Amino acid sequence: MNDNNPSLKTDAKALEVQNLFKQFQDKQVLQGLNLTLKTGEIYGFVGKNGAGKTTAMRIILGLETANSGSVHIAGRPVHFGSAAANRQVGYLSDVPAFYDYLSAEEYLTLCGRVTGIPASALANRVQAMIATVGLNGSGHQRIRGFSRGMKQRLGIAQALLNDPQLLICDEPTSALDPEGRHDFLQLIANLRTTMTILLSTHILTDMEELCDRVGFVDHGRLVEEGSLQELRAKYAHPLLRLGFADAAQAQQAQRALAPLLQLQPEQSKQAGGISFSNSPSTSAAAQYEISLPYSGSYEQTAHLALQTLLKAGVTPARFEQVNPSLDDVFMEVVG
Repeated sequence: MNDNNPSLKTDAKALEVQNLFKQFQDKQVLQGLNLTLKTGEIYGFVGKNGAGKTTAMRIILGLETANSGSVHIAGRPVHFGSAAANRQVGYLSDVPAFYDYLSAEEYLTLCGRVTGIPASALANRVQAMIATVGLNGSGHQRIRGFSRGMKQRLGIAQALLNDPQLLICDEPTSALDPEGRHDFLQLIANLRTTMTILLSTHILTDMEELCDRVGFVDHGRLVEEGSLQELRAKYAHPLLRLGFADAAQAQQAQRALAPLLQLQPEQSKQAGGISFSNSPSTSAAAQYEISLPYSGSYEQTAHLALQTLLKAGVTPARFEQVNPSLDDVFMEVVG
């Protein structure tokens, strides 16, 4: 634990956003947003494009003014421009921008001077950050020669340079290849409890891997939040997924299974019914899928479904249980 990070040694909330409103011309982007982050947690910030996430993060960073409402970081108020609280925040955008004619060491040294890190400590801090993000041996290399993954590592080194109490990451893995994404997620996971992290991404599997809690934003409001376990229990239902060789068999199975939920075959999964899709990712022998939500015992539901299909003269090529994902919760909450 970092002894110089006071927010980690008090009961103060790491971030408190209260009744935040923001309007651009005739568009109301934030409509009473409330958000609280616990000290040391990784919090996922989820919403559709245009939901207000980026605007909220810019206000938290002190880069945008709010029409009304307040933001506090570890009890300190955040203001547009320069304020004590603003210096306690690190920020990583989806595509970090650099002076690419500088080396990594030169760039981080410049950032350290701008953020007021004492000259006596800056050189050691720069080297420590380069090591932390795995850029050892690349410190003297010009940034223009960096790969996308190396630039993302440098971006997080910049965000961590001033030892922030709060780290904000906005779509940090959107342009990374699988290896770079894996490395970045591991780096973030290693920061758990040493600082508080607000993570916004559309790659919800990343949130499932990292986040302690997730909040859903819709039309400028926080409409739901909780741990993954709480959200799954409240919104998502496990599924039976059945695969069929052709559309005719799948449609026949869909008609046969519909009475299990007392719904008509055309009713949607969102209404609690059966969804039907042609999935090219599956094998040719089971390309046509039916997803059947259920509650209660898997064994009883599976037995009844198979019995119903066999009675209708339909045999599935694939039959499996699927546990709900954060994507399923997202579709229920804001879909």
